[in-house]
Amino acid sequence: MRLYLVRHGETVWNFENRIQGASDVPLNEKGRDQAKSLAIKLQKIQFLKFFSSPLERAIETAKIISMSQHSAITKKDNFAELDQGKLEGLKFQEIQEQFPEFSSKWRIVPGEVRMPGGETLHELQERAWAGIENIYNEFFDEEKPILIVSHNLAIICILSKILGVSLNEFRKFRQHNASVNIIEHDSMRGWSVVTMNDLSHLS
Repeated sequence: MRLYLVRHGETVWNFENRIQGASDVPLNEKGRDQAKSLAIKLQKIQFLKFFSSPLERAIETAKIISMSQHSAITKKDNFAELDQGKLEGLKFQEIQEQFPEFSSKWRIVPGEVRMPGGETLHELQERAWAGIENIYNEFFDEEKPILIVSHNLAIICILSKILGVSLNEFRKFRQHNASVNIIEHDSMRGWSVVTMNDLSHLS
């Protein structure tokens, strides 16, 4: 089985460096252009299924990519971004000023803290990985790849799970807007990472 994990295109909040988790912020014009570039990159691949986070920025990205294949998109809550609670919409400096104790722990042990009023990275990893397992259990004998449009931290949590990287070290991963990751499962290796944070279509 081969899965393509795609991060959604840019939004205004991405551009403004605001915390964007469960907030339903749409793509901006640059984000739509990025999604169109993704569609061109992937147009020759015949995907079995398209899955998306239920958030609009992911759905719109998925719709643009899937348009050439006239395929339906299945929304899956597992692939929504981390619920960042009271931090939603804030800039990093505002977080440091309003939540100094949290900010200190987030810098040192991010895998061990809860977003104020939101989720933990471990909770995100558990639900995102459950989504991967559900897809594998349903389609493991299919030859065509599957595409999933998700988010920065959700994808990082999936990659961390496969590579055995502690969530306290999640900053070692980068996921740019409209990036492509490929993961595979086979009987010899189990899950493995083939491609990570591919941006060649945006150069």
